[in-house]
Amino acid sequence: MQSSSEGMYGFEQNGKIGYMDKNGTIVVPAIYSYDSIGITYGTIPYFSNDYVKVVQNKKAGMIDKKGKLVIPIEYENLTPYIGFGNFILITKTIGGKKNYGVLTTKNEVLLPVEYEDIRIDTGVILAKQNAKWGMFDKTGKQITPLEYTALGYSSTDKVLLAE
Repeated sequence: MQSSSEGMYGFEQNGKIGYMDKNGTIVVPAIYSYDSIGITYGTIPYFSNDYVKVVQNKKAGMIDKKGKLVIPIEYENLTPYIGFGNFILITKTIGGKKNYGVLTTKNEVLLPVEYEDIRIDTGVILAKQNAKWGMFDKTGKQITPLEYTALGYSSTDKVLLAE
């Protein structure tokens, strides 16, 4: 058993991981794999702002501290950007091609899984489609068209660099 942050404790049973609360009550049964690329203390992914990435059958999803599946376990990978607007970058291979999209922690689609690449910065999302970059806000609203060969954003200086 190891601390997994936010009052949760990860444990291993039969090669799988699960979570219990501070009273030792199992909240999430040990049904998830270690092959998670989530944020970890040691070997078990830890919770960040009430959520943790989980993996089953080489597919990733996300659960909350009650064990409720908030993002279905259907993605090749997912990267939470909790604190940057509660974005979750998702990856799926469609037609032999890796595609990216963005969800909220409520499983709402901000950007569908149809982009060649996505980069997330504080409050903005840069997305690439057909070799062209564009910018979206934290609600998924398009700020710039997908027409730039290169696009960068500095949240510190509030500067947009476009080519």
